[in-house]
Amino acid sequence: MTDNEPLVKEIYIKASPDVVFRFLSERDKFLRWMGKALDIDARPGGIFRLDPNGKEIIRGKFLEVDPPYRIVFSWGFEVGDMDVPPGSTIVEITLTPDGDGTILRLTHRDLPREGEYPTPACSRLDSSPGPAAAMDCGSQVMAGFFRASPMRC
Repeated sequence: MTDNEPLVKEIYIKASPDVVFRFLSERDKFLRWMGKALDIDARPGGIFRLDPNGKEIIRGKFLEVDPPYRIVFSWGFEVGDMDVPPGSTIVEITLTPDGDGTILRLTHRDLPREGEYPTPACSRLDSSPGPAAAMDCGSQVMAGFFRASPMRC
C-alpha cells in the first residue's frame, strides 16, 4: 500500500544545473557522493543499479532524461530487508537555475505507507559529504536525497 502524498525535498546547490546533473547521471561522479558500486545508463530504458552500503542493492530504470533539467527513474530494492520491490517507486529530480546555483527538487512517489519501512531520515547523513561537497559546494544533495528516500541507517 502506498501513501497518496509523495515525499518531496527541495534544496539549493551553488553549482549550475549542468554540473549537478552530471553528479546524478555519470557513474564516477555519482559514486563520489553515494554508494560503493553503480551500474548506470542515464537514458530512457537504461539501468540504475546501486550498491549503497555493501548490504543492499537498489534497482530501477530511467524513465525520462532531459539534461540538464530533469531525470526520472524507478527505484526499489533488489537485495535487502526493505519491502520496496525493484522499480516499484518513482524518483523525479528537477533542476532549476537560480542565480549562481540550482534548486534541486526531488519527488519520490509510490512509497509504502509510513511505518511499513524504516524511517527515511538517517541523521548520520546530515553531516556526510554529498555531491555538492564533491563539487566543493557543501553537503546538501546527499542529505537531501536520503531524507527523501527510504534508506536504512
